[in-house]
Amino acid sequence: MKITKTGFLLILTLALFSAPVLAGDLIQFKEKDKWFPTPPKAGANEEPSVEDLDNSTITVLDEHYDVTTYKYADVPNKQKWDTVKIKRVIYGEKPAKFLEAGAAMGNSDFGSAIALYDELAKNNRNKNWVRMYSLYNIGRIYQEGKGDWQNAIEAWDRLQKAFPKSKFLPKALVNKGLAWLNVGDEAKARQAFGQLERLKGLPDSEKMVAKYWLIKITQLKGEKAGNAAVINQALEAYKRLLSDVEGNSDLQNVAILARLGIGDCLLALEKYGEALAFFQKIAASSNDTAVLAGAFNGLGLCYFKTEKWSDALMCFLRTVILYGDSNPETTAMALYWAAKSYRMRQGDDYKTRARSLYRECIGRFPTTSWARESKRELPTVR
Repeated sequence: MKITKTGFLLILTLALFSAPVLAGDLIQFKEKDKWFPTPPKAGANEEPSVEDLDNSTITVLDEHYDVTTYKYADVPNKQKWDTVKIKRVIYGEKPAKFLEAGAAMGNSDFGSAIALYDELAKNNRNKNWVRMYSLYNIGRIYQEGKGDWQNAIEAWDRLQKAFPKSKFLPKALVNKGLAWLNVGDEAKARQAFGQLERLKGLPDSEKMVAKYWLIKITQLKGEKAGNAAVINQALEAYKRLLSDVEGNSDLQNVAILARLGIGDCLLALEKYGEALAFFQKIAASSNDTAVLAGAFNGLGLCYFKTEKWSDALMCFLRTVILYGDSNPETTAMALYWAAKSYRMRQGDDYKTRARSLYRECIGRFPTTSWARESKRELPTVR
């Protein structure tokens, strides 16, 4: 099963490959414009710092963190801090093997990276943060680097079992849900996103993302079955979600996803005029390249479905040329539909261009659903 149309904008909620060597972050405490613990007095050596505790798991879902702080000089002070006060977390010096794994991952040497991270994760003498990040990066490599959905699912399960309250649990559940969608198991995907929505202590922004994907599954189910009633159910759910988050600056990414979901449903219901107006409004009201890519793909589909091949082509190519770096899935989708738009026009030159775009989709985005569709259709262009 493919994840289709413009709703696939995970770039707005997760930047999975933006930092290939994640290593944990410095804990900072801030409340009412004051920093905690109190910054050192004049003449003190350094600002307060925090060390990883060898036998504890740092989490973002529990009520408190156990941390060791150094207020002045090198005097340790073990305390508990509310998670709402913690902005970032860093755990200490990175082991050489961890740096080596990160370099391999950054160079797309995925086999070496997985082997190194696996070795680090299995060694219980390593600090918890080293093992957590290693398991997390294994999942990222399988999912984003290799498009190996089954091994990605196993990696996320492994991370969740080893560290059931880790800071990576929300991302692991989102990615596991997406992986299940890609292998065609909507029930397992719904289970993952449902677990995410029910997590205690999860910020509203992440709960709303979970709600979005649960609606998306309903939409996909309706489209797969050609069931207008189910698609309408998803449409109304998107509208309620949009109403809940609109106007909240912290939830704008969810508002964008909801708007694009509404457009997708209108397309699926063959309400092309309404969908066209909806996507035009999105395109006119945003400067975000990922949003514009999704909107112009939506506009392209509206034109394609109404047999306006030239207009469709211009929209899809606009995504490729202007917004091509916003999201691999979105750009791959634009290449695929641009190729199909060329195919609908007469002449050998158009067929040549269609073949070229299919090949570009396959070459640039080999792990996407659109590359698989391009491979299937390329031999039929004669």
